[in-house]
Amino acid sequence: MFLRLVLCLSAVILLAGAAPTAQADVPQLINYQGALLDGNGDPVTTPINVVFAIWDAATDGDSVWSESRTVEPDADGAFSIQLGEVTPIGDEIFAGPDRWLSIKVETDPEMTPRARLVSVGYSLRVSTVDGSTGGVISGDVSIQSDLTVSGKATIGPGHTNTGDEAFVAGSNNTAGGSLATVGGGALNAADYYAATVGGGYYNIASSNFATVGGGQHNIASGADATVGGGLFNKARNSLTVVAGGGGVSPADSNSALGFASAILGGTGNIASGDSSTIGGGSRNTASGAVSTVGGGWNNTASGLRATVGGGKSNTASEFNATVGGGRDNTASGSNSTVGGGRNNTASLHYATVGGGRNNTARGYYSVVAGG
Repeated sequence: MFLRLVLCLSAVILLAGAAPTAQADVPQLINYQGALLDGNGDPVTTPINVVFAIWDAATDGDSVWSESRTVEPDADGAFSIQLGEVTPIGDEIFAGPDRWLSIKVETDPEMTPRARLVSVGYSLRVSTVDGSTGGVISGDVSIQSDLTVSGKATIGPGHTNTGDEAFVAGSNNTAGGSLATVGGGALNAADYYAATVGGGYYNIASSNFATVGGGQHNIASGADATVGGGLFNKARNSLTVVAGGGGVSPADSNSALGFASAILGGTGNIASGDSSTIGGGSRNTASGAVSTVGGGWNNTASGLRATVGGGKSNTASEFNATVGGGRDNTASGSNSTVGGGRNNTASLHYATVGGGRNNTARGYYSVVAGG
């Protein structure tokens, strides 16, 4: 049939049916107007099928979108349709630099040349933000998944962002290291490579790969150190962890000071031995390497691999020494054990006090069962 098409691609993205507000979604439609003429130049006035397609090349290439439409020309052969009504035109279609529109009428070959799409289709991309530098978005912003930051991203007032590929949100936060992230909150700082502060208030991640999840006045200053949250907590050595807890003042903070030490919670606890652990409680100290205090109050595990399970004011001060619980008990011999009770002492190697009160096992391998 060999028809000719005189076309006009609208320079306005349609807002049909949508209130003209700044928050309106961008319709995935493009106005398209044309006039169909037959081989003699006379207008085509009967309904006719036309296939529209968008390609990634002027010739050949791959089709990234298409739809088949029945157009109804007027007495002059003119018609107007909205591309995308049948097959939505997603903004990802215009993620590439060059796109061309092709038209094929009925069984005729594709019309040539294809029409290059310039500003019209690409304005659909206002529903996303591509390649923006140095700009400011005022108003509400929605950031979907798969966010990629190349350069710097800053959302919110008063930030300092000097890190390469750093991200800052919230209020008056600082990202000073490459790949650093502050997710929100206020007055937080991630100053080293890949350091992260999730949110909260006045938190600091001041070493490579250090992380503070949230809370207030927390510091992760060791490499790969982590503070999950809480108040006035400190993870000051490499691979240290303070999960939470803390106190109302710096004096009541939990402090993980030994290499790879960990405090799970509580208040005023100090894990200063390498690979030492405190489960919780208050004012407990694990100062021996690989030592453990499970909880309680004012307990101390100062020997290598020493353990205090809980209770109050108990001490395990030699290697492999153990106090299970109770109060004012001391295991001061290597491999010595006090199971519990009050004011009991196992003071030489392998000595054991099972429980009771005011008992002492002071000989090698000695045993006081209790009482």
